[in-house]
Amino acid sequence: MNAKTNDKSTKGKISNIRTSKTQKIFRQNILSFIFMTVVFVGAVGFGVGLILSEIRYPHADSFFECPTGYRIFMYVALGVSNGGLIGCAFTKNARNTTPLECKIWLAVFIIGFLYEAAFGFAGDTSFANGLSICIGAAVSAVGFFCGVGSLIGSLKKPRRTYGQIYGELFASTMEYRSLPRGATLLQIMRTEAYFGTMLPGELVDFLLEFNGDGELMFSAEEMIEKTEKARKTRKNAANEDAFKLCFIGTDGSGNYYCYKISDGFVEEGEIYLWHSETDTTVPAAATLAELITQHYTHPKTPNTHSENSNN
Repeated sequence: MNAKTNDKSTKGKISNIRTSKTQKIFRQNILSFIFMTVVFVGAVGFGVGLILSEIRYPHADSFFECPTGYRIFMYVALGVSNGGLIGCAFTKNARNTTPLECKIWLAVFIIGFLYEAAFGFAGDTSFANGLSICIGAAVSAVGFFCGVGSLIGSLKKPRRTYGQIYGELFASTMEYRSLPRGATLLQIMRTEAYFGTMLPGELVDFLLEFNGDGELMFSAEEMIEKTEKARKTRKNAANEDAFKLCFIGTDGSGNYYCYKISDGFVEEGEIYLWHSETDTTVPAAATLAELITQHYTHPKTPNTHSENSNN
């Protein structure tokens, strides 16, 4: 029996290593940044090509009258931009696309377009006017391609598992809408650094949606604060294993819900309620969704069977 339990625990730890939510999101953010950089480089290349066309080939009546090398350069620039946009479609989402980013590229596009239109309607056929038109077109091209890349992310909607749970629980009052915004990836990574282990995927998903709920669940900062406070008050406790807990919420009576930390890894598949007075833990829920649901629908003390934290 012990062998099976150890084998299950080992598999859980290996799975935890391979499926770290924060690592996955961090890699996605890096890829998103790389593809947006590719879009930017391609758009700038295309814009530079437009300016060069006026400087080096002012007498060409159409694009196809320009030298082959120039046309290849323009095709490559367009290909790079479009390739970056395809990459953005796979990596960018509402989590790593900020509203400010979309607004900046929209502003760049509008400024470039208005600049181009102003000189275009001037009716001047001079070299300087033609160059100004190309500069405006180049700026608007950068704003357009990068704006599309950002728009791809802003239109995507991340899964809101816990938002749906709270929505169903408080459908009558719509109370869930006032919950805090999700934690940033940096806040979650700081919390993981404090505990010295990766947080369970379900907890990371929750924190990305809501940074605590003001009643049951702690925010990323509160997890550190409550755990640190509990560890200080129990510094001389005889039960050393009592320190190996990751507090995630409270029952409102001074007792904390937690995951256990064993051999440097959070044990997933069970959430416990730690009793502060007796320094003991009892199973509370198998999943975070179950804990939230049972707390807000029929709050009650979990199993009467008590289990000491060093077991």
